[in-house]
Amino acid sequence: GELKTFSIAGDSGRVINRSFCPNCGSAVVNGGEGAPGRVFIQIGTLDDPLIFTPARELYCDRELPWLSVTAETTRFAKMRP
Repeated sequence: GELKTFSIAGDSGRVINRSFCPNCGSAVVNGGEGAPGRVFIQIGTLDDPLIFTPARELYCDRELPWLSVTAETTRFAKMRP
């Protein structure tokens, strides 16, 4: 169905548009001024999330000590510019 969207300021001050299911409230996609022409799909919305392998990790300065990503990734302390 049709998504609902709200906009907030990201860490950079640019607008982030967060779209979600109006029935259950689940996050579906994000996008905005910081990444024109790109849409970030929430992996939990996919029927088979195992077909993707992480390539980047963002906000690593906030990671929990018990978190372990086993894939080879490029890590960033904050949102990538």
